[in-house]
Amino acid sequence: MRTLVIETDHLLEANLEWLHSQTLEWMRETDFWKDEAVFFYNLLRRKDVNRAFPARELADLENELLCISGQDITDLKLSLRQHEELLKLLLLRAPGELEIEYRQRHREIMVDMASLEKRIREYKKQVFDYVKQV
Repeated sequence: MRTLVIETDHLLEANLEWLHSQTLEWMRETDFWKDEAVFFYNLLRRKDVNRAFPARELADLENELLCISGQDITDLKLSLRQHEELLKLLLLRAPGELEIEYRQRHREIMVDMASLEKRIREYKKQVFDYVKQV
């Protein structure tokens, strides 16, 4: 965790154009995660895969997928859009407190992205382990 804090401190010294570029990349990443969620949902619904999973574990995987795709990714996408709106306001005004707020929010979103990415990676590993058994 210490590395993440040091990395975010360093990144927040970057210029606004670079932070904007990173936000756009995160927006593309969250769009891709949504597409992946549809793939995993369809995969879990396949009869051959569905039968290979113990019922309780399948239910857990489906619930986690719903939480990730239905709530967490959606919330993060909303945060990213709001973050871009804040940047637009910042660019229309003189730098100052709004820039500090923007950079702090960028740091928070960076941590949220890393956390959700880790959960998605763990979820994929679980699904792949079961699918290998099919």
